[in-house]
Amino acid sequence: MNQPETNPDAPLPRPSTFPDGLRVQVQGFDDQQAADGLGEQLTALFVQMGRYFDIQRLDGVTIAIDYEEALRSLDRGCATRELAPSRGRTVGVAMTPSVLRDGVLKSHVFVDAAVFFGMLKEDRYERAMQLLAHECAHVEVNAHYDRCFPDTLLRTKYMNAQQGARSEVILASWDEYAACALSAKRGENPEADYRETFLNDLADARERGNECIKAYRLHSQVGQIVREIREIYGGLMKHAAYYLGNAAGFGKSWRDDPAVAEALTEHWFLPFFERLETALAALYAELGVWPNHDGFEVIGDIGEDLMCEGGMYFYDSPDHPGEVGVQLPLTPDTVPY
Repeated sequence: MNQPETNPDAPLPRPSTFPDGLRVQVQGFDDQQAADGLGEQLTALFVQMGRYFDIQRLDGVTIAIDYEEALRSLDRGCATRELAPSRGRTVGVAMTPSVLRDGVLKSHVFVDAAVFFGMLKEDRYERAMQLLAHECAHVEVNAHYDRCFPDTLLRTKYMNAQQGARSEVILASWDEYAACALSAKRGENPEADYRETFLNDLADARERGNECIKAYRLHSQVGQIVREIREIYGGLMKHAAYYLGNAAGFGKSWRDDPAVAEALTEHWFLPFFERLETALAALYAELGVWPNHDGFEVIGDIGEDLMCEGGMYFYDSPDHPGEVGVQLPLTPDTVPY
């Protein structure tokens, strides 16, 4: 694996934060000796990454041929849902979930080996480096959040669907914005991919949401429709956050991007997009020194307003304090436009 050229006289940004004794694990290769050699090379690379990102809370790095099984088998240190790669419109090839180790929140990086080594074989070294840098940024972002709000990640039980939906939207949007902003100038610029994914979601989120509401009239599964609407509109926010975070990292504005500016002109999502940009930028300006959780709750408010715009909203149950109900339109045609 080729290493990038470096200037030996250039000062390093800081001592590496890569944890002593940790080694990158390469899993699923028939040739174990070759896998061990790759692991050593990648360990050296992560040591260098640790000079640019604070990854002292890194639990481990696993680059696996069977990416799905590697995720599924992770011991997260607490009872939680089973991990799985993203499927559907976007296919996940890397993930950095939180874990608990002796009461300390850490992060474990997983990478799909077939995709990662495929990039290297195709001489897309800079793209592969951006992939790793992005996951290292997630390690730093998770640690910042845990230091400011301890006993929250992996340790909060939500009382109802509204709290759960808000948390999913808040963390997904914030995490990706911050990770993209932190890693923006490491490796290949992923702007084109982020733009395409966001614009694809923007084009048909309302249509997909309406189809789910139509189906709900037949299956009547409240948990299913809540999950689907949250995934559609929360996904739109998350993919907007990818794009916005990367733009912020490069000091660019979406208003100077003709494709995005044109797509958002007079679009129903524009006011939500502008609110999201403002909220995320404010949080990033106080990275790791947030005095309270108020700025994050702003993102939750945007998410709830967006789901309401799509035809679903939560309301307090009058008969059961602390519980919420879910309201959907009587017919899909009543979804507001």
